[in-house]
Amino acid sequence: MNAIKDNKKTLLRYVGLEELASHGPRGILAFWTILGMAFFLFGDQNLIAPNMKNIANSFGITDQKEIDWKMGGLIPILFFILGGTVSLSMGYLSQTISRKSLLLVTVLLGEIPCFLTAYSSTYNEFLLLRTLCGFGLGGIFPILFSLIGDYFSSQSRAVATGFVSLAMGLGIGVGQLMGGILGEGDPINGWRQSFIYMSVPSFFFALIYLLFCREPKRGGAEDIQSPDELSHRISLKDFKILFQNKTNLGIFLQGLPGCIPWGVFFVYLVDYYENVYGFGKAEASGLVTFAAIGVFIGTFFG
Repeated sequence: MNAIKDNKKTLLRYVGLEELASHGPRGILAFWTILGMAFFLFGDQNLIAPNMKNIANSFGITDQKEIDWKMGGLIPILFFILGGTVSLSMGYLSQTISRKSLLLVTVLLGEIPCFLTAYSSTYNEFLLLRTLCGFGLGGIFPILFSLIGDYFSSQSRAVATGFVSLAMGLGIGVGQLMGGILGEGDPINGWRQSFIYMSVPSFFFALIYLLFCREPKRGGAEDIQSPDELSHRISLKDFKILFQNKTNLGIFLQGLPGCIPWGVFFVYLVDYYENVYGFGKAEASGLVTFAAIGVFIGTFFG
């Protein structure tokens, strides 16, 4: 038995996650289950990009400008507005409500609309369901990093966060590649299959997390000098402090315009490769997928 524990600890040490061993088998299972949910939740984020025309044609939309706006513009705008609002709400709620419960609710609120997207019969239905998917993406961010923070101390937290970022990046890249392959194989219904394939596995991961995993002790990985630090509740005063720090202001100012090229890159580049260079959907999606994987591998090693 001790030999098995030592082997697990050694394996975790090789990947920089040795501290995870102290949480036992359930803690180890919880960490990898969380990564699985993050992978598939982010996997549906870019499923539209390789199939913009296919999806639009399914709803009788044929004008290129209308396709670009309705598929690549309006949907992401509403998606991220809802996601940002939910993200702030979840961060606040996680102070008083079990993060395990919030995580499960977030995954379900994100993946049920994703699954139902495959059965959309009109553009308005599609728009509504894609917007509702923002619940999952926005809600999982604060909960995910809060949980990771309690599994690992400040020494290993950056490595664990790297794994989370890698799971998210691979999810986006693999999801987009799969959407391209399915869309090329079946221009009429391939895009519908991609939403099913990228949502269903999350339900199994959520079930495993519900039945076998426990939430880590809040603040358990911190070297806290005073119990008052654990009982602190976020207030409006805390948000004001964020904007008084020059480093934070610098990040905000470069981050907002920085989202524009990344948004164009991942939303329109596959369609651009198809129409300008004549690549197939799978080839065009593959090029963007490799770029996405490169970005997140850089984040991981950084």
